[in-house]
Amino acid sequence: GDSTLKKLWKIIKFFIILLIIACIGCFLYVKFSPKPVINSANNITLYDTNNNIFFKGNEKKEWVNLSDISKNLINATIYTEDKNFYKQILSVEIIIKELLLLHNNMLKTCF
Repeated sequence: GDSTLKKLWKIIKFFIILLIIACIGCFLYVKFSPKPVINSANNITLYDTNNNIFFKGNEKKEWVNLSDISKNLINATIYTEDKNFYKQILSVEIIIKELLLLHNNMLKTCF
C-alpha cells in the first residue's frame, strides 16, 4: 500500500541523488585530469616482423573543423565503427554497459 510507495520513492530518490553525484564526479575527473598533448597524440609507428619501421604516420597533423568533413565520411566512419549507432542512441542496454565500463575504468584509475 502507501508504505510500499513511500519506500519505493525513497529508493528512487536515493538513486537519483547517486546518479547526480556520479555525474558531478565524472565531470570533475574529466575537467581536472591531465590532457594529452595534441601534437604527439595518436602518432602511429608500425613495425614488420624484424622490428624495422615500415610506416610512421600522423607526424604532421592539421586539425579541421567538423563542418569541413564530408557528411559521407562521417557516416561511413560511424557505420564502420558501429553499425547500430543511430538505433542505439537511447538504448538502456548500451547506457548500462557504458556506465559499467566507466565505473571499471574509474576504479583502475583511482586504485
